[in-house]
Amino acid sequence: MKKMKKIISLALSAVFMIGIAAAQPEKRQYPGIKEKHGGAHMNQHKGKMAEHLNLSEEQKKQARSISENYRKQVTELKKNDNITMGEYKNQMSSLQKDRKRKMEALLTSEQKAKIAEGKKKMQENAQVHAAARLERMKLNLGLKDEQVAKIKKQQETFRSKAKAIHENESLSQEQKKEQMKSLAKEHKENFKSLLTKEQLEKMESKKREFKGKREEAK
Repeated sequence: MKKMKKIISLALSAVFMIGIAAAQPEKRQYPGIKEKHGGAHMNQHKGKMAEHLNLSEEQKKQARSISENYRKQVTELKKNDNITMGEYKNQMSSLQKDRKRKMEALLTSEQKAKIAEGKKKMQENAQVHAAARLERMKLNLGLKDEQVAKIKKQQETFRSKAKAIHENESLSQEQKKEQMKSLAKEHKENFKSLLTKEQLEKMESKKREFKGKREEAK
């Protein structure tokens, strides 16, 4: 699974992206602290989400104002060389929470319901795709029913822990990313522990085969 893509608040992504193109602050050179950049994909997603939620011009205006204010505050924070890494992370987390709270306040009950519905569908689709991948894996690797049952249990545990991290408001976005990275690594190792040596070798062979075909297609 590719870093869970991300664990950033899907429920508010539609509104957060309004005005982001003009709100990219200068980076502070701290190892491990990264900001997502805008681009064609982000602008396209922003437009689709705004259209889906039917945001009013006033909502868009207020969202841009909130984003601009957030950008200024982040820029000032990044320029402050008199604070520790811990203080920087805490203040960044507070700014993110404040922006999230203000963005939430912009949405109507109907718009929040649309986001919740979209989130639910995404989760359902993810589970369907996961089940399909597991079925293909069962056939390709020759998994036994007992192995499949244990893998399903691992997947449920992973989703539960990921959800807890995602919904933990005491964590900053960077802390969530770090915890998700550790969780994904743990999940990968747990999965491998359920396979036999022959199944692991077959899985690696399939990966190399897929990689080779992908490179040939370039």
